[in-house]
Amino acid sequence: MQKPLHALSNKWTFLLLFILSFVLYGNTIFNDYGYDDVFVVKGNKYVQEGIAGIPAIFENPYAVVDSVQLDKRPITLITFAVEHQLFNDNPHISHFINIILYALTLLVLYVLLQQAFQLEKVNKWLPLLIVVLFAIHPLHTEVVSSLKNRDELLVMLFGLLYLLLSYKYAHASSRRVLYLSLAIFSLALMLLSKITGFVFVFIGIAMFVFYKWHSINKRNWFFVLWSVLLLFRGLYVTLEGVNRKFLVFENPLIKETNLLVKIGTAFLILLHHIKMLIFPNPMLFYYGGNTFPLVTLGNPLALFSMLLHVTFFVYGCVKFFKREMIGLFIICYFISIMLYANFPIPYTSMYAERTQFISSLWFILIMVSLFNLLSSLKPIKGHFGLNNMFVLIVLSVVFIVYSFLTINRNFYWKNSLILMEKDMPYLENSIIANYIYANNLKYESKQAIDTSTSKLLAQKAVTHYRQAIKLVPGFPEFHYKLASTYRYNLKNLDSAEIYYGYALSLDSIYADANYEMAKLFFDKADFQRSNYYFEKTYPLKPTDSMTLFYYGQTALKMGNLSTAYKIDKEFLNLYPNHYYPYVNLGVYYSTALKDDSAVIYFDKAIEKGYREPSLLAKLAYYYETKGNQEKAKYYRSLSR
Repeated sequence: MQKPLHALSNKWTFLLLFILSFVLYGNTIFNDYGYDDVFVVKGNKYVQEGIAGIPAIFENPYAVVDSVQLDKRPITLITFAVEHQLFNDNPHISHFINIILYALTLLVLYVLLQQAFQLEKVNKWLPLLIVVLFAIHPLHTEVVSSLKNRDELLVMLFGLLYLLLSYKYAHASSRRVLYLSLAIFSLALMLLSKITGFVFVFIGIAMFVFYKWHSINKRNWFFVLWSVLLLFRGLYVTLEGVNRKFLVFENPLIKETNLLVKIGTAFLILLHHIKMLIFPNPMLFYYGGNTFPLVTLGNPLALFSMLLHVTFFVYGCVKFFKREMIGLFIICYFISIMLYANFPIPYTSMYAERTQFISSLWFILIMVSLFNLLSSLKPIKGHFGLNNMFVLIVLSVVFIVYSFLTINRNFYWKNSLILMEKDMPYLENSIIANYIYANNLKYESKQAIDTSTSKLLAQKAVTHYRQAIKLVPGFPEFHYKLASTYRYNLKNLDSAEIYYGYALSLDSIYADANYEMAKLFFDKADFQRSNYYFEKTYPLKPTDSMTLFYYGQTALKMGNLSTAYKIDKEFLNLYPNHYYPYVNLGVYYSTALKDDSAVIYFDKAIEKGYREPSLLAKLAYYYETKGNQEKAKYYRSLSR
């Protein structure tokens, strides 16, 4: 039997969208792990366990950075765990899978526009046109090119599936249980990919009301209830244990008390949303504090933005209740941006390109409607007529420019340093961007084999740490990281001492800064000052192995034998399987009693894996003088 024409059409359309996805993002396959990817791949111990780690993934947060614990996103991490099981840590496979997910998202979107929105009835080319405009939008590069943002891809894919299956459930005369089950399952997968996907529930409700699905079948209310209950369950499960604290230099609106400033700045950023949807340049890896000025509602741009958005919203509501499709699109756009509007709750970094992944779809639909493409793209004898020449020219320019920006931006996502190097000229006043870039430069400096390259990277790190300090002089961590760069990358102990001092002047109980200052003086053989800082460090880090190791040695150097013995015994009790406490106790006994007790602990240290050549030589000599040739030979062999 011959296939229906629309089935053949869809088959070739799907192939076209797959090809388009790889044309746009195929160059990302050659990229490495990028900005923040390490936290969800190499840095996640459960992902590193592969399939065996999946049960733990459901119980643990998406990422833990220092003491910060994020929400749970198990479905996203499971995809990486399965990849690790099959391909180990391979960023190229991961980037390839991201492109596949993007292509699948485009396919689902195309079917949704055809069936749920029935745009094909307006014009058969309209669904494809909208999907292509969505596919080429440069703002999506952060989502597709960054592995860490796979959660956004999965949210979009499962969210669109949820809307499509909701439509099928609402209209089906048979297999309703199947559609109900699949829709709820898609919703669950979406919420477990990233909880921000909850906006699709509200979008679904907006479609439910707009199309009056309740009038088709009264049991459709049951579906809405199920969706809302699952949403609340998802919020409870995924947000349990979250302790993400916002810093004022991530978003100064967190501490802002002036309501007019809060509203004015929020509208200014919302205007930036629209600007980036139309003219997506420059695109930046981070925004945050100082990227946007704090303005009152009296600011001309803020006031214009408020009037624009309020007018737009009122217009959308009127059209929504008149059952005109542009009204639905406008309402869905506002639903999509509500999490990132900075009012009443400030968004973490004020703005991020990935936050517009969902809203960009509704914005494109709004623009298509406003330009009257719903009625003007009527084919004449299978081709667009001359009356549509202007539209064709505009669409061609948009396609070429957006595609170029997308493909070009992907190259900069090759790795973190390339991306940040490209963006930093626009981020001079971004506090966190300078700090993040400096951290990456510091890390790459340590990894560099060539000494001159290492020094150059470290000096650039110093420049950007200094810029972060210039913008926020009172934050001790910036001084600490600058000191650490001088200490470990540039081997400049004097400068390191100065900036550790600045960090401690701002926070006297900064545990890491106290430890590093103590260790610095230990390495300088200034044991009096080293002991002073270890006395401050010890109550702050009483179980830290390196604190105990060096504090015990410092106390011994100072002749404080009772303190040295106390610390070393605590060290041994806490870490009985580590060789360091045995080394310390061996040194203690050889210093305090100068008897054979020291050898017992040194023997134990060697048994645990300690291999210091001079100690091995001394032990070989010791056993030789005792007539134990077997032991002497053993230690000489280890020494060799």
